[in-house]
Amino acid sequence: MRPEIDKDNCIGCGNCYNICPAEPNVFEADDHHCQVVNPDACIGCMECEVNCPVSAIRMIDD
Repeated sequence: MRPEIDKDNCIGCGNCYNICPAEPNVFEADDHHCQVVNPDACIGCMECEVNCPVSAIRMIDD
């Protein structure tokens, strides 16, 4: 599994970046949007999906 971000809904809050326990971080955040930069680092904990305030992240099967 890996996270996918709906860029139309993402508000760039950085919750996914801040909550992600993976090393290296799965996400990169700026003032406008977040993006998945290291999908192979994802451990499947789903914390990003659960903590996204606008439900812009969903886990998908590879």
